[in-house]
Amino acid sequence: MTVVAELEKESMVFEALKNSKNLRGASILLDKDLSKDSRDKKAVMFNLKKTLSNIDDRKKITVRNERMRVDNDWFYWDFNKKIMSNKIEGNGVLKRIFNKNPAIECL
Repeated sequence: MTVVAELEKESMVFEALKNSKNLRGASILLDKDLSKDSRDKKAVMFNLKKTLSNIDDRKKITVRNERMRVDNDWFYWDFNKKIMSNKIEGNGVLKRIFNKNPAIECL
């Protein structure tokens, strides 16, 4: 059985998801439905993570929400400007992190 609930405020969603740990062991799953834009951005970040991991698997790369962290630098996807880091184009930052690896040029 599936139950769909629409919560009025974002804070209510956050509170429900935060308390979902209390449901461990129960056959109840709480999940947040993301907008198409959010799903697309997240997919781009996971694909980029896979590509970067293939270039250098020693780098610590994580994806959280719609952002990706490579070592200590955060990146996000801007559909107008592509990969960004702290409001600057992210390709230059990635080249620095990956020691100007030629494979970064094709991203």
